[in-house]
Amino acid sequence: MAGDTNRSERSEIQQKLGSILRTSSLPASPLPASFLKQITNDFAVENELGSFFSGKVYKGTLKDRSIIAVKKLAENSPVAFGSVFNTEVTNLMAIRHENIVELVGFCHEERSDLMSHNGRYVIVDIKDYLLCYEYLPKGSLDRHLYGTCAI
Repeated sequence: MAGDTNRSERSEIQQKLGSILRTSSLPASPLPASFLKQITNDFAVENELGSFFSGKVYKGTLKDRSIIAVKKLAENSPVAFGSVFNTEVTNLMAIRHENIVELVGFCHEERSDLMSHNGRYVIVDIKDYLLCYEYLPKGSLDRHLYGTCAI
């Protein structure tokens, strides 16, 4: 029964996200980390589109085969990832321009988990900061200008 609820919830999220991708006038939508983990195949290396100073970008494939770019901010970033996240969300939701990639979704979740470290169990706080953008199939601008894949 729980599997049916999860499937139904994921289907509803994908429909909502698909609607956002088709209607550019809607603001970005909050999305659960579990959904973003699923569409990127658990942030698999083969889905990695590039990396930047504070994280990596992955390709996320939706049920309808449309694609979004999912930026996962790293906890060990040289810049506080909370401030990067807040700045990008507020700026990109306020700006709409044909030459600026559109923010279609975001995720900010905090949770605790039990992990084994040096033979002992410890409780760790995990923060997920993820940003979802429209996918650019030809890559980022800097790749075309400088011949690199940095985002």
